[in-house]
Amino acid sequence: MLLRRLELYGFKSFANRTKLEFGPGITAIVGPNGSGKSNIADAIRWVLGEQRLKILRGERAEDLIFAGSAKRPSLGYGEVVLVLDNSSGTLPLEYAEVEIARRVYRSGESEFRLNKARCRLRDIQELFLDTGLGRDTYALISQGQVERLLTASPEERRLMLEEAAGILKYRYRKGEVLHKLAEAERNIQRVGDLLAELEQQLPVLEEEARREELYRQYSGELRRGQITLALYQWDRLQGRREVVLQKIREEETQKEGIVARLQALGAELEKIALDLQLTEEEMGKEQQALSSLQAQMGRLEESIALREERLRLVREEQARKGQQQEKRAEKMDLLKRQLEEGAGDLALLEEEALKVEGELAAAEDVMEFSRKELAQKEQELEACRDEAIELMRLEAEVKNQGQLLENRREAIEKSLEQFHREVQEIEEGLAAMKGEYQDLAEEGQGLEGSLLAGKGKLAELEKEREAVRQGWAKLQGEMGQKQGELDQVSARRQLLAEMERGHEGYYRGVRTVLEGFGSGVWGTVADLIQVEKELERAIGVALGSMLQFLVVENDSIAQEAIEFLKVQKGGRATFLPLNTVRGETLPSRGQALLSLPGVLGRAADLVTAEGRFRQVVEYLLGRVLVVEDLTTARFVARQGAYRYKIVTLAGDLIAPGGAITGGTLGTSQISLLSRKREIKELGERQAALNREIQELAALLAAAQKKIEDCDGRILQVQEKMRQEEARLQEIKRVGEELERNIKRGEDTLQTLRWEEKLARETMQELDQQIRSEGEKLARLQRDGEAIKERIAQLEGLLRGNKEDQLLQQDKLTGLRVQKASLAQQIKARQDYLEQLEYQYLELEKTRQEEEGELIRLGREEEELQAKLAADEAALDQLRQQGILVGEGLRQLQEKREGLQLAEGELEEKIGVQRQDLTAATERLHQLERDLTRLETSLEELERRMFEDFGLTAAQAREYREDALPEGQWRQRVGELKVKLDQLGNVNLQAGKQYREVKERYDFLSQQLQDLVEARRSLDKLVREIDAISRERLEETFAAVQDSFQQVFQELFGGGKAQIQFTEGENLLEAGLEIMVQPPGKKLQNLLLLSGGEKALAAIAFLFGILQVKPSPFCVLDEIDAALDESNALRLGEFLRRYAEDTQFLLISHRPEVIRQADVLYGVTMDESGVSQFLSLAVEDYKVG
Repeated sequence: MLLRRLELYGFKSFANRTKLEFGPGITAIVGPNGSGKSNIADAIRWVLGEQRLKILRGERAEDLIFAGSAKRPSLGYGEVVLVLDNSSGTLPLEYAEVEIARRVYRSGESEFRLNKARCRLRDIQELFLDTGLGRDTYALISQGQVERLLTASPEERRLMLEEAAGILKYRYRKGEVLHKLAEAERNIQRVGDLLAELEQQLPVLEEEARREELYRQYSGELRRGQITLALYQWDRLQGRREVVLQKIREEETQKEGIVARLQALGAELEKIALDLQLTEEEMGKEQQALSSLQAQMGRLEESIALREERLRLVREEQARKGQQQEKRAEKMDLLKRQLEEGAGDLALLEEEALKVEGELAAAEDVMEFSRKELAQKEQELEACRDEAIELMRLEAEVKNQGQLLENRREAIEKSLEQFHREVQEIEEGLAAMKGEYQDLAEEGQGLEGSLLAGKGKLAELEKEREAVRQGWAKLQGEMGQKQGELDQVSARRQLLAEMERGHEGYYRGVRTVLEGFGSGVWGTVADLIQVEKELERAIGVALGSMLQFLVVENDSIAQEAIEFLKVQKGGRATFLPLNTVRGETLPSRGQALLSLPGVLGRAADLVTAEGRFRQVVEYLLGRVLVVEDLTTARFVARQGAYRYKIVTLAGDLIAPGGAITGGTLGTSQISLLSRKREIKELGERQAALNREIQELAALLAAAQKKIEDCDGRILQVQEKMRQEEARLQEIKRVGEELERNIKRGEDTLQTLRWEEKLARETMQELDQQIRSEGEKLARLQRDGEAIKERIAQLEGLLRGNKEDQLLQQDKLTGLRVQKASLAQQIKARQDYLEQLEYQYLELEKTRQEEEGELIRLGREEEELQAKLAADEAALDQLRQQGILVGEGLRQLQEKREGLQLAEGELEEKIGVQRQDLTAATERLHQLERDLTRLETSLEELERRMFEDFGLTAAQAREYREDALPEGQWRQRVGELKVKLDQLGNVNLQAGKQYREVKERYDFLSQQLQDLVEARRSLDKLVREIDAISRERLEETFAAVQDSFQQVFQELFGGGKAQIQFTEGENLLEAGLEIMVQPPGKKLQNLLLLSGGEKALAAIAFLFGILQVKPSPFCVLDEIDAALDESNALRLGEFLRRYAEDTQFLLISHRPEVIRQADVLYGVTMDESGVSQFLSLAVEDYKVG
């Protein structure tokens, strides 16, 4: 069987659908850290059924699904498909190629498919049993798995050997057999309990059948006597009924007279009430009319006030607008005068402007001649100035050169000052760095002391954690004990509940009715009564088989249930209909017995039941007394003349008539009473244990929290120590840096002192150059003075010409300014006149609008005055109407008061008649109640006759026996009841029930024998499985021992390796230790080797197992990480030899191992969070 193909979609970092093809030999997968290489091994492990998320490097199922990246959304599911070549028939399937698929959704749901068909995880696990690809397979080896092998317990290492031995299927089968064996044990216990109960029922049934015949004889005669007594009572009740009927007829006649008088008075009262109603309606109308008039007057008064106010405002507006018109007329006259004055001023300004323009033209001609003469002299002056400028340029160059020399000298002086400051700063910096170096050294010493103290504190915390862990382990043990007790209680409660549901211990007829009849059956007597634990034995003996009597709603239900039993052939049962059963209390003589010493009470009073079932309790236990012991029972029986049934707490019984029953007591009937009570007690104990377990869980959680707290504090101390160590390393690094800086500072200081010396020499050279440039500057200054004198002479001549020209220019400028000023004044005057004209027109327009508004206000004033006059006239008219309406309303009020007085007198008369009617009605009702009671008594009597005897009153007369008078019949009935009481409760189906119980007892006895035989067979099968497993484990142990030795020598180049079981009697439960001896060392436990040696030895052990039980393929996930170059090379060469028989999928970083690959894949993560595969050339990698 080979691994052919692996397909991934949405599994961890494989967001794209990815397909990998595999061939024989070694397929290697390489790639940088974090690219997703190990996800391939996780995918194979997961699709083969791995359920432990920690093994798959996750915490939740959704951690296995692609979670999205910056460019891709998350996926809704992850899927892995593994295709195997099964042409060799390794897997028990009729397919040459087997495809296994597993898919997980974000909801946590997971599904498996086998060749496209859905299947269970169990199907996948069973498919790979003993193929080397099971749940804890050694064919999927990761670096973590190698480490786990090193840290695994000896028992966990034995499981790997069992996988190689192929006995996991036997261990799985043994688990199933042990489960069946435990089930058989529970069934044996259950059947034994049932047989114990049935054994106690058989003797009781035989005793009950004996009293059946006497019961039938006495009950027949008692029935005839009771029928006769009931008919005597019937006749008496009928006579009393006729007397009451006659009185009722007389009272009804008197009541009819009172009713007639009440009707006449009522008609007169209705007439007065009608007149009163009409009067009140007229008053309402008049009142409404008066209210309407008042409302109208109010509205008119309000309207008049509003109109008067508006008239006042109109008149005020007219006065205000008149005043505005007068002011506006005055303003218009003023504007008219201003317009006339402005026009005159404008004409004068225009005349003056023409005169100024003539003077300006003459001045411009004189100015042009003066400008030409001045230009000639300026040209000569410009030539002298050019010469002077050249001299000034040369002088400036000399000055600049001198200034540059001065600047350079100043710069050198500043440099010398800067050198001095830098030297001083460097010296100060060196002193500071040396001081800081000293401080760091002292801080380092302090940190070393703190680290030493931290190690001590860490040891104390670890000691505290160990103490808390021991307390946690103790609590864990207590919880285990409580859990064990809870399991026992739960099992016992479940057994009793199953017996209760299956009605175990009841007669067949009772079970048939309870399980199949339907509604109307309340249950058995045992179901419906509750008894204290200490009274269960006494009440169970007192009731006996009556505990199985069925309580039904009525006798019709009882009849239907009996017919049902006949049809079903389901046996017989006794029924207690609630409508027929009547309890009997103790007579006064019996009541006196309750006060005797040792008497606990009447049995009916010592049990509890719902109110509807009290008559049943009274019927069964009303004449039964419960006492402390048999001595007390004998005394009480004598005092009661042996008329009552007396039972002791121990279960001894004295029956009416004196028969005494006692001795060893069975548990059948008592268990029916105690079963529910025990179920309840077990439930309470179960709840209490659950609470205790919860409390222990809380204590465990608290202890766990303390452990976590200790871990947290340990982590804090470790973190502090880590920080201090980091700080110590930082101090060392900074100290080294300071040493380097001090060395650099000293070198820099030496350089600066040399540069200062060089600068002083340069400054002496500059002083000589500055003196030479000063002499050259003096010569240039003398030439400049001569040219300046000529320039001054020319400038004097030009100055006179320019002064004349300036006078002409001033005159010309004054004329131009005057012209511009006149033009501006003319424009301003024109604008002013336009503004005055606009204001005048606006005032004229406003005046006309105001005159129109005054005309409108005059018309509004006239309208308001007319409306005010009309409103005042209407108001006077409404006031007159209101006076008339008020007078009519007063007259109607007087009429209403008279009618109300007459109405009161009639109501008093009616009240008297009603009192008479009430008294008559009460008398009539009393008579009717008497009649009802009599008729109820008759009905009750007839009902009792029908319920007790199935006869109506008319039918009962046929059974009446008048041979004895009523008194003698009463005496005879009492005697018969005493005899029946002395018989006690009788089971009329005892014989039939005895046969049914015996038949069930024989059937269960045979079942018990079959179960015991099955247990023996299962025990034998377990021993056989253990023998086969032990034999195969021993054979595999020997083979792995040799194979491990061989592989170890190949990988280590010699040495010795062996495996051995830990001490113990049972080989299948022993642990496995690994002992190795590398070349040149002693034989020692695997865990005592160095890191690389441990890893290589663990790999040798795993390959030793693979040689004994070769796996179809093997996945190696970075198992070579801890190996050095030489060991990695040995491992690669070993894999190359082993690849002839096994297909390898190798995930590695080591070139020494990868060079042995036949096919090479690369894993990259070009896009963040998304893995991709590349096919690489093995030859190129080998060359690299």
